[in-house]
Amino acid sequence: MSDDRSRLTNTLQMLDQAFSQLNARLTEIENRLSQLETEQQTQAILEEHRIVEGQGLLGGKTLLSSPRGGIQRLTHVMVCDACGLKMSEETDLTICHSCRRKLCESCIIRHENKSFCYECLKVMIPLTKKAYKILVCISKEITSIRTISELTHISKEEVRDSITYLLDQGLIEDKGIFFPNRKIVEAGIVTISAYRQAYNKDGDVTQFETELEEHLTEKLQSNVEVL
Repeated sequence: MSDDRSRLTNTLQMLDQAFSQLNARLTEIENRLSQLETEQQTQAILEEHRIVEGQGLLGGKTLLSSPRGGIQRLTHVMVCDACGLKMSEETDLTICHSCRRKLCESCIIRHENKSFCYECLKVMIPLTKKAYKILVCISKEITSIRTISELTHISKEEVRDSITYLLDQGLIEDKGIFFPNRKIVEAGIVTISAYRQAYNKDGDVTQFETELEEHLTEKLQSNVEVL
């Protein structure tokens, strides 16, 4: 009888010890869950996102409530609407006169005392890069189809087509009666000034201008030798 009572006592002690360990483990789990919940709430309150600001908008910050009851702070990053370059608040802001897009200094094209983006310039004065090069040649009094073709690396047929286009657009005129005598007009000079801002960083245009300058220098030296 005494042995049975002893075994029962030991069993109860073992169960009590197991329950104590289980209770301690449950308490530990509850504490950890509470800690995680607190961390999540804190993260929700302090959560911040940076997004690219939309076209024509100037950036700033917006506070929103999150689904979990926290606060989200959205920072709208102002960028150039033409090239995507990040613009700081200290940057002098320029707006395209036509489409109202934000422009960085590299994307501004000044025309007739106004600022435009490249896309709007193409709408106002349609001019391909090839036609631009040919217009520049004519502005330097280079009118030979062959010479223009050599300097611009454009086929003679395309040169003829572009000259016809420039005449139709009123950027050059032909004063010849029996032979072509093409001259640039004021509208053509203004157009060159505008498009030079768009093309001045293009490698092929830089190469063209270098070859054009060399050609003009050689021509001038030849004239001096003749004199």
